[in-house]
Amino acid sequence: MSLLDDKYFVLKNEYKYINFIKDCFVLNDNKCILSFYDNKIFDYDFFIDSIKNELNKKESYLLLHQLVNNIFINDQYLMIEDIELMEMMSVLFLKYSNLFAFHFIKYPAVLAWGYDQSFPFICKNSADLSIYKNIAKNQKLFLR
Repeated sequence: MSLLDDKYFVLKNEYKYINFIKDCFVLNDNKCILSFYDNKIFDYDFFIDSIKNELNKKESYLLLHQLVNNIFINDQYLMIEDIELMEMMSVLFLKYSNLFAFHFIKYPAVLAWGYDQSFPFICKNSADLSIYKNIAKNQKLFLR
């Protein structure tokens, strides 16, 4: 990873992105749905093997709790209602962005993956987009 690499920039500023996602989560009454891009996520052995080096013990237990309690919706969606789990999934999103997208419900928006380490943010209307732009600005990030 070089100093001019997009991935380097994102990881260097990881805390800004994590705080942005957490602030969006809180704004949406601590509710968010993750939609997974690939059904491999439901091959739990594959999923755990893929990310186990990224998680500490507490995070592993949080994720295991989600899997055991099957808080998945329709095999491809996961409802998040816990700030710690949201933070952990935010970290995974930054490292493995091609696994899932965040769907915020109260102020409808989707945070997805872009190929150049950009993160498309799609809102239903301009009023909601303004709210999210202010959150991004507070974290010194920009929404396009």
